[in-house]
Amino acid sequence: MSDQYNQMHEKLVKTSEDFTGMIAYSIYKAEKREAIKNGLNIVEFTKLKLQSNEIGKYKREADGLVNLFLQAAADEKIKGIKAELARKINKLTLDSLPKDRCTKVFLGGITLVQQVLLEIFGLLLLLRFCLGFCRFIVMEYCQRKRHNICKGSIC
Repeated sequence: MSDQYNQMHEKLVKTSEDFTGMIAYSIYKAEKREAIKNGLNIVEFTKLKLQSNEIGKYKREADGLVNLFLQAAADEKIKGIKAELARKINKLTLDSLPKDRCTKVFLGGITLVQQVLLEIFGLLLLLRFCLGFCRFIVMEYCQRKRHNICKGSIC
C-alpha cells in the first residue's frame, strides 16, 4: 500500500452490512474534504483522525444519526397507527349510532353510547401498547448496538 493510503475505512466499517460504520466513514470524508478546502496539512489531519478518540467520535456521531433515523421511522409508524385508529373509531361510532334518532337502543343493559365509549377505550389501550412496543424495539436495538451483541445481523 502507498504512504497515501490510510486505514480509516477499515477502522470504521467492519463489514459490508455495517451501515453505522459507513455513516461514520461518510462523516470522516466530509471533514477531510473541509480540511482540504481550508488548506490544512492532510497528512497531519489524517494522523489526528486515526487516533482512537477520533474513531470513537465518528462512531458516536453515526450511532446518533442511526438512532435519529430509527426514531423518525418509529414516529411515522405511530402516526400511521393513530390515523388508522382515528378512522376506525370514526367508522365504529357512525356505524353504531341508531338509524332512527328517536329510538334508544339497549344492548344487554348497556346503552349504545356506553358501548362506543368502551370500544374507544379499548382502542386507546391498544394504541398505548403499540407505542410501548415500538419504543421497546427501538431501545432494545440501541442496547444491542451499544454492547455489540448482534454481530452480523441488521444491528
